[in-house]
Amino acid sequence: METNQSNNNEDWELLTKPETVEPNIVSTVGESKLRGSLTSNPFGIFNFSVPEEPKPLQDWMSDLTNPKPVIDNDDIFAPLTQQKPTFDDAFSATASGVPAVVLYQAKCLFDFTPGRPDDLPLSSGAIVSVLKEDGEWLFGFTSTAPDQKGWFPHNFIEVFDGNKNKEEVTSPVPITQLIEPIGTVKAIFDYTASRDDELTVKKDELLTVFDKSGGDWWNVMDDSGNRGLVPSSYVTEQPLEEPMEFSPIPIEKEYSLRVSLNGSQDQDAFLFSSVPTMTRGSASQQAVSTEGFQHWVSVVDPYLLGQLSVEEKKRQEAIFELIQTEAHYLRDLQLILEVFYQPMAAFLSDTDLRTIFCNVEDLMMTNTVIFSDLESAQKEQHFIVNNIGELFQRHAPALDGYETYCGNQGVASRMLQKRRQENLSLQEFLKNCQRNPRCRSLDLSSFLLIPMQRITRYIILLKQILHYTPATHPEHDSVSRAVDLADRVAERVNTAVMAVESRDKLEAINSQVDFNGSEFMPVDILSLTRTGAPRGYLFESHLAKSKSGKKLYGFILSDMILIVQPQSNLNIFKDRSFAYSMYHAPIMIQNATVRDVPRALIGTRDVGNVDDTTFQIVQGDEVLTLKAPSTSIKNKWLSYHETALRQM
Repeated sequence: METNQSNNNEDWELLTKPETVEPNIVSTVGESKLRGSLTSNPFGIFNFSVPEEPKPLQDWMSDLTNPKPVIDNDDIFAPLTQQKPTFDDAFSATASGVPAVVLYQAKCLFDFTPGRPDDLPLSSGAIVSVLKEDGEWLFGFTSTAPDQKGWFPHNFIEVFDGNKNKEEVTSPVPITQLIEPIGTVKAIFDYTASRDDELTVKKDELLTVFDKSGGDWWNVMDDSGNRGLVPSSYVTEQPLEEPMEFSPIPIEKEYSLRVSLNGSQDQDAFLFSSVPTMTRGSASQQAVSTEGFQHWVSVVDPYLLGQLSVEEKKRQEAIFELIQTEAHYLRDLQLILEVFYQPMAAFLSDTDLRTIFCNVEDLMMTNTVIFSDLESAQKEQHFIVNNIGELFQRHAPALDGYETYCGNQGVASRMLQKRRQENLSLQEFLKNCQRNPRCRSLDLSSFLLIPMQRITRYIILLKQILHYTPATHPEHDSVSRAVDLADRVAERVNTAVMAVESRDKLEAINSQVDFNGSEFMPVDILSLTRTGAPRGYLFESHLAKSKSGKKLYGFILSDMILIVQPQSNLNIFKDRSFAYSMYHAPIMIQNATVRDVPRALIGTRDVGNVDDTTFQIVQGDEVLTLKAPSTSIKNKWLSYHETALRQM
């Protein structure tokens, strides 16, 4: 973090504290008490590359003695971090030159789908070697993939009798001697390995596949004999009957709905990426059950299959994926109701249940009807579906229920966390649910995010279908309209999420800032703007006066800028129920300019010590020269002011 020097170091105490971690546009909500949580990456199949676990956000007035924060970024708003054993912890001895030791071997009783980057996928019946124990979690590798190591729950295995003897593992048997190749794939994007067990590949490179049991990660070998894991989204399978002629193009826009209620972060409605990004074991596709997944070629009549072109086969594979993921999504909705919603009536009031689960029952009904129509089309058309665009258009209006659900997600997360902390019986119930094999080691907070992922995934799946539907295909226009409808649904849902977020932030500001006890005209930030639109929240940060170092705090709203200051303990006439008071009258967006300090003023007494963090807010003849905690935050003041101007 960049800091600024001032003659008054005490005034800079607040600004020189460790800077809040900048989130990746979106951040997490909810609680992650056990391994397997989705909260490190909750959004659909976009698999954001997250370099490390999110750190707790710093309250914007944590240095004050007043226990009531201005912005409610406390345990309800901020993502929780959880100390857990990591991949590096488990192999610290190996890294230092000490051979890894097999404690014992066991047999897998159930399939285990990873929920975290360092989890190990397991298949029922597999033999696993245990290298480390940590409470209810074990670290090891399977006999079929000794180079892929990770964590898994102890209740998914059965230890062989009498085998708890230690043996050193200095050089695992090469995996090529253990597994036969199962297919060939072609890389459709460049991928650079980020871990020792991954493989760097180049676009168009042909690879031999040895194992797909990892779900999102496949074990492959290149022409030079190098082995490792690559993301399955970076490769496409080569048909056995003919060489590949048609490969997917990168999807131009990958969407992610925002649910964060944390402060000081970008408010972009969507994320854009030219190629998919992947975090090992992320929640992306693991969130939805992968049990029983099939390939389209395994269910279609061989005679009909032989009549189709390569392009049509790819199109039908994409359609089949949409329908099959709909089935598994429906299964997860049913799990939410059966495993969590209904039993939790014994611990919570009806009001609390409705707050946490919102209209999930309505979503279940909506998607049951959608899947029923999709499944009927499959059967009637013998798994060669030619009206997928029309089917989605028919049901798109019913997806409006997701606006309510996704808009409520922040409130639901805070309520669940609060009740979990208050009710020890509920805490234990949720832990037991997470141990249930049906839950795949995922917590309730993770399952509650799955409906938000479904909306974003519709866009990706339909775009893939459209890519394989040539302009000359009879269904091209219909699928194109379906993609447009999916985009509109996501935009409406995103607007609902942003509206709830803005309202929560404005209420928090209103409860902590005294807008009436100053010489300035009182302002009601919860009211509508002058144009009759709801007021929106955009950005906030610590600030300081450039010359004196006086500590301030600023907000950019959709129509005004607010500059506030800590309440003075010396003024006995101030209302002590507020932590902050107004430092300056509200500055209307359309009347203000936010700029860097003009070069001509640098070095003059008027602006003080100018550096890369200094900027000015100009309103008429009045100029406020301020310092931000860092250059990046200064730049956000400039960019968010421009955003507010454009949106007016």
